[in-house]
Amino acid sequence: MQRAMAGADVLSPENFRKDLGSSHGGVRGTLVHMFSQEWMWLERWKGLAPNRALDESEFPVLAALRERWLGLAEH
Repeated sequence: MQRAMAGADVLSPENFRKDLGSSHGGVRGTLVHMFSQEWMWLERWKGLAPNRALDESEFPVLAALRERWLGLAEH
């Protein structure tokens, strides 16, 4: 996670959100997908059953994603 975040740190907010046409859109979509999958598996380990992946619109800037991901790492 930290290496991916460090790589994304050099991007402008526009480039962070830019759709590059990849399987998850772009950098934001890919990082949110990675975070969402970790979050979903952790929830399953807790006995919960999330019914949807997280939406990248919940993370308009990299700092918002970093904060949530660091919070997940603390649990």
